[in-house]
Parts: sequence; structure tokens; C-alpha cells
Amino acid sequence: MFNSNPEFAQPQKTQRETIRSATSYAHFAHNQALYLNKAVGTLLSAYQWALIDYYGKPQVLEIDISNWTGEIGQRIQIKAKDNLMVLSVRVRIRENDVSQIELERGEAVQSKTDRLLWTYTTRMTLPQNGIRLEVLAYDLPGNMGEKSLILE
Repeated sequence: MFNSNPEFAQPQKTQRETIRSATSYAHFAHNQALYLNKAVGTLLSAYQWALIDYYGKPQVLEIDISNWTGEIGQRIQIKAKDNLMVLSVRVRIRENDVSQIELERGEAVQSKTDRLLWTYTTRMTLPQNGIRLEVLAYDLPGNMGEKSLILE
């Protein structure tokens, strides 16, 4: 006899909820230009590309502070990638102590010539030690990848 209200173990529920969320996302996002363009000339539909993107998580590959001295207008270079496209990269600079007071935050700007490269320009003078530099990369479905750098 088939039970119309089966009891699922927690891992099964989580997997079912993830699949439901992914298909819901793909249903509403499949007409986005990114997915439509990606589907051209491939065997995959825009819907399938949206599903693939939903399951991919951006990665922050590198945070380069070699040319950063803590002064206003200094640049922090970031490399980030995703299985399709990194939509945005955000930077937070906090004190690296119990208070974790936020000193600065903002959006990095993507290079026009290198899709992996993002640049964040500081807006205030910051100490070069005792801080935590956090970089968060987001893709179109809202997945986030992050990397932190602690400067002692």
C-alpha cells in the first residue's frame, strides 16, 4: 500500500527541499539573458543552465593586498570565480577582536578585461594590523562564497 504522507529522515527532507528550491529558481530565472545566451549552440536549455548555476557556489580565489598600505584610495585586488558568473563581490573590513567593529564595507568593481579580477578601493585610512578583511562573492541565484584574511 502506498503511503501518501511518508515520513522522511532529515537528510531526505533537506535534499528534497534543495531540489524544490532549485527547480523553483530555474522556473523563474530561465529567461534571464545569462542563461538564454549560455544555451545558444549547446544541448542544454536555459532552464538547465539555471539549475546548474543554482547548484554552483562562487569561490574567492585570492585576496591581494601587496600594494595596499592602508591609505585612502588604495586598491585591494580580488580574484573570484563561479561556474557561470560572479554577479558581485563585497568587501568588509572589521577589527579582529571580540568587538569585530566594522570599519568599512563596499562593492568591488569587476575588471573590463579579466572576468576573474575585481578591485576594491578603500575610502578611509585603515590600520594594517589587527583587522579582518572579508570578501564575499555572489552569483545570480544568490549563492555566496567567502574568504577572509586576518592582518596581525
